[in-house]
Amino acid sequence: MSLEPHWFSTMYGVIYMAGQGLGALALATFAVVRLAHARPVSEFLGGRHRHDLGKMMFAFTMFWAYVTFSQYLIVWSGNLPEEISWYLARFRGGWGAVGVAVLLLQFVLPFLLLLSRRANRNTRTLSIAAALVVFMRFVDLAWMILPAFSRGHFAIHPTDLTVPIALGGLWLGIYFRYLGAQPLLPVHDPGFEEALAHGRE
Repeated sequence: MSLEPHWFSTMYGVIYMAGQGLGALALATFAVVRLAHARPVSEFLGGRHRHDLGKMMFAFTMFWAYVTFSQYLIVWSGNLPEEISWYLARFRGGWGAVGVAVLLLQFVLPFLLLLSRRANRNTRTLSIAAALVVFMRFVDLAWMILPAFSRGHFAIHPTDLTVPIALGGLWLGIYFRYLGAQPLLPVHDPGFEEALAHGRE
């Protein structure tokens, strides 16, 4: 919010927290599901585990949509010039299409994909929904941040793409390096056997 100090919102922090929680859960779900056929994850990951991950992602998707719509509803009902300026910059000059894409691809499509029990247990559907949410988190953050620098028109600088790709590549490199060096299952966790039994039910 410091990019636009004239504008303020008490919901902004909650929206950011909900989005980051959704993104982290989607990334973890994607990693677990993609490792489902590799040992030792294949020996313990069951249908109920996948179903629980899908339900959690479904719940976080709804929570993110709820707090995002709550802020919009508060600003819309107030109809004050100092409040609506933030949305005006994000609904004009091409940014409105990005906002609609965020709504459709970060809420509507994951909501429909994760709605059924069968889809939550399906490895392919769950990984598609998780990957879509992770990608759309970047788009959503761009929609929240970039219009502060390009008032009234859609503009993306090459560094807006290269910096996230470079940092993401560095992070993924470190992640995969440590993924093979650390145990994937918490074998010394007192609740591990109970978790295994839960997945087999």
